[in-house]
Amino acid sequence: MVLVGAVILIKRMSSPSPFENNYTQGRELYVGGNPTDAVPVFARAVQNATTPAQEGPAKLNLGTATLFADPVRGIGLLKDVARNEQYEVSVRADAIVQILQYWDLYERDQSGGVDFARTVIFSGDPWGAFVDPSVGTVADIRKAEEKALDWAARIYPLVAGEYTLAKLASEDVLTATSTADRQEAVTRTEQYLARGALAMMTTQSTASQIAIAYVRQGEALENLDAAGVSQTPQAIEDAFQHALGTSLAHQDSKPAQYYNFFARFRIASLEARRGMDHAAIQQFLDPIMVTPADARTGQLFRLLTGLKSVDTPVGYRRDAVRLAAIDPKFADLLVSLGWADVAR
Repeated sequence: MVLVGAVILIKRMSSPSPFENNYTQGRELYVGGNPTDAVPVFARAVQNATTPAQEGPAKLNLGTATLFADPVRGIGLLKDVARNEQYEVSVRADAIVQILQYWDLYERDQSGGVDFARTVIFSGDPWGAFVDPSVGTVADIRKAEEKALDWAARIYPLVAGEYTLAKLASEDVLTATSTADRQEAVTRTEQYLARGALAMMTTQSTASQIAIAYVRQGEALENLDAAGVSQTPQAIEDAFQHALGTSLAHQDSKPAQYYNFFARFRIASLEARRGMDHAAIQQFLDPIMVTPADARTGQLFRLLTGLKSVDTPVGYRRDAVRLAAIDPKFADLLVSLGWADVAR
């Protein structure tokens, strides 16, 4: 016992290594909302790493930070992490999930999104094997995304990956054209939800991964409910409440803001459907509205812009119209995004 205490004391008294200094500084910059400034610092952390256990997380953070300024290079770095078997399995799986999260949040709904996915993400070994060479639609990329997430789950079952698979499977429930296909998709969704719940209890996850997981869980449950596979409203809202609570504690990235805002939109929508107090609903929406007009470019704002002309199976457009009738500021937001049929 004395020896253990002495070892701990010596460790506490020793100076941080160059790697530790670089890694800590990089995280501080990243958490502070300066991913571009964090890039050269994480690069030094990679250079100063003395073990794969140090190099893996440093390179994961380097790749993630690089995505915002140079997505092609960032994805290349994350691919290096994913295939390096010397790195921790959770770090490798996280690299895969980070790549697919970037596609989902920033490229999926862009005019060149499919070409980006085909040439940048689903190229090289083993990524190229996940997609048909003749791929030409978002639906084709979606199938490749599932295969990549399955690969990540085989490496290490991250909650974000498992619940994203549940969300993708639940979309198949909505689009199934036969009873057999529908039942297969329902079964697959439920299996992924169970796997996600198990991963939540038994594996290590960052706050960012947990926030993603809860959003995807909520989306999967909403999709099942919209398809007639009844889910309790409280279970759906609980998922988004958990996502909101986790994202509030993890404001270190643009994706974290999206999960925060999306969870707020869904909670406010569910509360409005249930006829809850208008003031409480507005409290969920207020942080979204304070975003300056010239900064309304994140995925939630792109989603709301798209909803001006088309609804989703879950009824996002109807929810937005209902919220606009409750909150004049939300109505103003929709008008600023091009909506023409909301009361102000």
